[in-house]
Amino acid sequence: MEVRRDSWLKTIWRLFYPLLLHLVIMILVSVIWSVAVYVMVLGEGWSASGTSFVTQLQEMAYRAVELILQSTYYITMVADLITIPFLVWFFKRDKRLQARVKPAVKYNQASAMEYVLVAVVAFGACIGLNGLISGLGLVEVDETYQEVSEVLYSASLPVQLLGTAVIVPLCEELVFRGLIYNRLKEYMSMSMAMITASLVF
Repeated sequence: MEVRRDSWLKTIWRLFYPLLLHLVIMILVSVIWSVAVYVMVLGEGWSASGTSFVTQLQEMAYRAVELILQSTYYITMVADLITIPFLVWFFKRDKRLQARVKPAVKYNQASAMEYVLVAVVAFGACIGLNGLISGLGLVEVDETYQEVSEVLYSASLPVQLLGTAVIVPLCEELVFRGLIYNRLKEYMSMSMAMITASLVF
């Protein structure tokens, strides 16, 4: 296998700019969303009660923060939706460049039954691991798990299915398997690329 020779700076940049792009988009979406929430809360107006200006301002700030935290799932979905077209473009560009250097590897097409079997096994593993975590009582002990669960299940069921089953995994697959893993294979063996991409994930 011919190993690609780039400077360490170029190598690091090639491997991590998709993640950096996603982070920048996430920050931008969060900032825009937060500003919109603050404007909405301020638009609700001041109460006619005798509370002071500072107290009302604090209450509105708490309300805005609460709404932003409840919107974390939606912010993630919007950021992923914006990022995916960029990732697809990077992935297709990589494939075109790789095809110029070496012929594309042809893989055997999996049957429809194999796809169904993988989906059933993945679904079963997900349910089984969640059951194990609940059965061991880790849900009650770990506050972080409770916070993440609260965010994940705060959205409606169709939004959860769309986000958790389609948008977020698609974005992650494009970043870690489609770009980082495939680029790592240019610098190291396939097995080392798998291990490194898994550690980055």
